[in-house]
Amino acid sequence: MAMTWLSAPSAHGQEEDTADHGSRAVAKASGAAKTSRRKPASPLTASYHAGAFAGTFVESTQMGLLVNAGLGAAITSGRHRERLELDYQYDPFTTKTFNFPEEDQAPALRRLAQGLHELDLGIDWQGRWSSWVRSELDVSGDAWFPDNPEDRRWSLRSDARLRVGRTRGVYAEPSAALFFKKYPGYLVAGRRIDQEGAKGALEAGYQWGPFTDVALGYELEFTDYLDARYDRLDSDAVVVRAEESKDYLSQIWSASAGLLVAPPLRLSLRYEHELNDSKHYDRRIAALDDLGNPLAKFLPDYYDYARDRATFKARFLPSEQFSMSGLIEGWLRDFSSYEARDESNVWTGDLRHDSSLEFGLEVALGLLEGEQWGLGHGLFMTAFGSHLRRRSNMRREVSLATNFDVTRAFLGLELRSR
Repeated sequence: MAMTWLSAPSAHGQEEDTADHGSRAVAKASGAAKTSRRKPASPLTASYHAGAFAGTFVESTQMGLLVNAGLGAAITSGRHRERLELDYQYDPFTTKTFNFPEEDQAPALRRLAQGLHELDLGIDWQGRWSSWVRSELDVSGDAWFPDNPEDRRWSLRSDARLRVGRTRGVYAEPSAALFFKKYPGYLVAGRRIDQEGAKGALEAGYQWGPFTDVALGYELEFTDYLDARYDRLDSDAVVVRAEESKDYLSQIWSASAGLLVAPPLRLSLRYEHELNDSKHYDRRIAALDDLGNPLAKFLPDYYDYARDRATFKARFLPSEQFSMSGLIEGWLRDFSSYEARDESNVWTGDLRHDSSLEFGLEVALGLLEGEQWGLGHGLFMTAFGSHLRRRSNMRREVSLATNFDVTRAFLGLELRSR
């Protein structure tokens, strides 16, 4: 009987609140593992990939070189499978770390895109206990080394999932995760953004086959910032430093569908409704009134918001020598107490409203193929590009950029196992 393993963890959960999918938008959004999930021909399998791509950040007319490389190995023994993967990437125009200065930060450092070396390590164990029950445990870590040393990061994450249901028919998939993120160089106004947290999720649906399904899901994620204390009012209504660090409690309701239109073409659509509840995150903001006079306001629950997100993905794979993938994602976000300001730091009287639209396209054409050392090899010419557009009525750019366009395009060669 063929072994059917759990699919790769989806990439729709939020990592950073404003993070996009990156220069290689389609590949990042797919969440696809480099190591094959199909039944292996032998107990021990290996995989690799390496690529170099010349590219440009269109709005700034910058040129750069994106490189990546990775190794993977898997061992299958009876009902169990263990997998190890190591990946490296240098993205010359990442927006994973973009931020603008806080109100009280000096000097005022502003950056939107920068180079980022990223190293990822993942260890994964999968088990099939019966035709109805499968499980997976994944432990992963990453290290970020951006051009700006203040944005360095390393993180650890553990994910556990249980799937109840056959390959076809009704299924349920509960999951849980723990994570820790450390930013050793970041200290602004006595605050850090080191985080720890946990997430629980449940997805249930009906699957007609490996590529056609419908599902409903719910996620609850708690993020504890270890040393990010903001403002509070004391008994005399005087603003003082908060005693507790801020926290986030995020809930996401989702609906998704995947459709195999024909063997070469697969489409998927996902909708999410998110509610973010910030704890111990009240802020006193100094700004101006309509006449230009100083007017400070105390904003409770500063980062409470509701967000609606839709993601459409398509993949066309007529042969092993050609593939085309596309991504369109957009979201709208409305805050409940965060009042917007204009470029001159004047209160507008309107609550903050944000929007985001992202496009990604990737095309790969096989040039050479062969087999050696028990592995199939393929050399591909790959082109990919992405466009990220953010807009907000919050025109005063603080902490994070709120109004920008980033367009990136790359072309290069990629060697990978098959």
